[in-house]
Amino acid sequence: MVFLIGGSNHGKLDFARCVYKEMLEVGAEYSICEGVNVTLDLPTRIGVLNHLHIYIRRMLEEGRENEIFPNLQRVIDNNPDVIFITDEIGYGIVPIDAFERHYREVTGRICCQIAKEADRMIRVVYGIGTVLKEKK
Repeated sequence: MVFLIGGSNHGKLDFARCVYKEMLEVGAEYSICEGVNVTLDLPTRIGVLNHLHIYIRRMLEEGRENEIFPNLQRVIDNNPDVIFITDEIGYGIVPIDAFERHYREVTGRICCQIAKEADRMIRVVYGIGTVLKEKK
């Protein structure tokens, strides 16, 4: 599993398309799913889950917090080469709104778990990737 993190609009998906182009070619078995509109139960075969943080937010809004990591773990088990892409959302001012604070906390915990399990973790800044972790 590969975990790509970075700021909003920093070119993470373009980076994935460039570095992992063989896997993400048009017509490949795996698909690129968007956190904004992917089914909440997640498809069986995924090449990339882009905007993981938005998927997490949608699950929280639906009251399905306990299902988030099991759904992601099922994807990992079925797709060992899956690429998760997320914006880093935990920086800056702590929100006043309780839901927003909870969302950040849950997203942080889930991202920590994914980072722990990832074979490779890369921070992408302005389209340039820096490897933070690589299992050998």
